[in-house]
Amino acid sequence: MSRAFGTQVRSQKVPVFLQELGTNECPVSIITPESRRLVEIIVDAERVREHSGAVLFGQDSSQWDPRFFDAMQVIAEEQMRIQAEDEKVRQLEQG
Repeated sequence: MSRAFGTQVRSQKVPVFLQELGTNECPVSIITPESRRLVEIIVDAERVREHSGAVLFGQDSSQWDPRFFDAMQVIAEEQMRIQAEDEKVRQLEQG
């Protein structure tokens, strides 16, 4: 799987695709204040969307800031992974 990261080139954003990235560092040590803020924004935006239907940066995700798009994608993938694990547990419990 690859993720798109926006890069500034002659005032145009150009996607750069990187293959799976890894690190030997503790994940907490590489979380930046900006990353924390993006997660906070996404959690707040999701809560607002659930209650009002409003979308923070509009329906067209191609117009979103690439960092926000990437953060949304990572969170969605993690939510799907958690849901899949929960479903496995439910199936095991049911026999």
